[in-house]
Amino acid sequence: RILAVAFAKAPGGYDLALENHTLVARTIEPSGQDPLDANGVQEGGVEIKNGTLQITLGYFSGNMGHLTFTFRFEKGQFKLIGYDSVDVERSAGIIRQVSANYLSLRMTRSTGSISDDKDKATSSALPRKPLLTMQQVGDGLEFAPALKGR
Repeated sequence: RILAVAFAKAPGGYDLALENHTLVARTIEPSGQDPLDANGVQEGGVEIKNGTLQITLGYFSGNMGHLTFTFRFEKGQFKLIGYDSVDVERSAGIIRQVSANYLSLRMTRSTGSISDDKDKATSSALPRKPLLTMQQVGDGLEFAPALKGR
C-alpha cells in the first residue's frame, strides 16, 4: 500500500510531495479490517483539514478503536504535530484515550468505562524533541506516542 500526496503546480501538472509505504500497513489476515475502511463501526480515512494532513486508521478485533495522525508539511517533509487515539477493550468495557500535541508539548491520557461518564484524565509534558517525519512514525497501528522518539 502506498500513501501519495501531490501538490498542484501553477503552470499545470503536479509535484509528488510524499510517497510512504509504512504508515498504512497492508492487511495480511484474510478476514482483517482494512484500517482505512469506513465501515460504520470504526472510521478510517485521509483528509486535508485546516491546512494539515490527517490520517485516521481504524481497527476491530479483541479491542476496537481508531488512531488519528496529524501532519504538517514543513521544509519538504510531513511532520507529526498531533496524535489522538481511542481504544475500547470490548470484553471489559474500558475506554482509553490519548491525545498528544507535539507543538504545545502536552499529552493527555484518560481512562473510563462504557457504563458511566466518570473518566480519569492525566496530563503531562512532552520533552522538546524534533518533530517526527511520517517515515519515522512507521506502521501507524504499531505507533506508541510515548516511546517513539518522544
